[in-house]
Amino acid sequence: MSLEDDPMLSSLPRLLAWKDKGTLTVVDGVELFSIATPGFGLATTNKKPHLLILHGYPTASYDFHKIYNALTAKFEVLCWDFAGFGFSQKVYRTIGQQVDLLEGLLEQNVTNNDNDLSLHILSHDLGDTLVQEMIARGRNFSATIESIVMLNGGILPNECQPTVVQKLMLIPGINHVGAMLVQNLRVFSKSVSKVFGPHTQPTHEELRELHALALCRGGHAVAAHNIKYITERQIFHDRWVTALQSYAKHRHLLFLNGPADPVSGRHLATAVQEQIPGAKVVFLDNDIGHWPQIEAPKATIDGIMEFHKQQLGTF
Repeated sequence: MSLEDDPMLSSLPRLLAWKDKGTLTVVDGVELFSIATPGFGLATTNKKPHLLILHGYPTASYDFHKIYNALTAKFEVLCWDFAGFGFSQKVYRTIGQQVDLLEGLLEQNVTNNDNDLSLHILSHDLGDTLVQEMIARGRNFSATIESIVMLNGGILPNECQPTVVQKLMLIPGINHVGAMLVQNLRVFSKSVSKVFGPHTQPTHEELRELHALALCRGGHAVAAHNIKYITERQIFHDRWVTALQSYAKHRHLLFLNGPADPVSGRHLATAVQEQIPGAKVVFLDNDIGHWPQIEAPKATIDGIMEFHKQQLGTF
C-alpha cells in the first residue's frame, strides 16, 4: 500500500505533519522515508555537527518529534524510518541489511567532497542495535562515528527483559498469534503502556499514532518478522557487545536511561556501568520509562546537550 493512500493516517494530523517534513527515497529497491535538514551532508565552513537519529521498535522516527526542533537548532539532522517500520516500505530486513540501507541513504544525502563524513548518533531501542552493527564494521562503515547517545535499549541482550507479547512473537509456530494481537489497538496500547513510566503514560492520541506507525502501509505483513532483531541480538552477542566495549574505550558514549522501564531500565543501565568501562550512564527521574524522548522531552534534550558540551565541547 502506498503512503498517500493509507486510511490509518487520515485522522492523525501530527503524523501527517511529520510525513510532510520528509521524502521517500528508493535505496536498493526499498522505499525509505527520511527527513534531512538542508545542511546535512554539505561540505560548508562553520557547519553544524551532523546528527543521525535511529528509532526503536515497533515505531519510527516520529518518536523524536518532541525534541526534533531542539536538535535541529544545534545539529544538521538526518532521521529515517527503517525498512518495515513507520512510513517506509513494509518489508523485512535483518539488522545487517538495515545498516546496508543506511549506507545507501547516507550516500544519497551526502555531497561532502572530502568523503569523510563525521556523525554523532542519537539512538533508541532497536536503533541502539543498529549502532552496534555500525561500529562493529569499523572502517568498513562509510562514516566516522564521533559520539553516541543511546536511550533505553537492549544493548546487553542477557540483561534485557522482553515484554510478554514480544516473547510470544518469538515462539516458532505461534508467533503469528502475537502479530495478530498487536493489530488490535487495545492490546497494542496495553502492551506499550506497560513500558512507560507510571506517571508519564501515553495519551490515547499518542497510542493511536504509535499503532498507526506500526501498521500503516500493510505493516501487519511484517509484524511477526520485525521482532527477529531480539534473536539476532543473541546470535551476534559477542560481535555487538565487544564492539560497544571497544568503542567506549576510545570515543564518547552516553547511555541516557529511563529507570522505570521493565525492559531495559535501571537493571540494564547498571549492567552497562559494570560491563562497558568508559561508557557514561545518566539516569533520568525514577518514574521515566522506555521512551524518554516522549515521556520527558526536556530532560532528554538537556541530557543530550550537556553530554555534548561536557564531553565533546560541541557547543
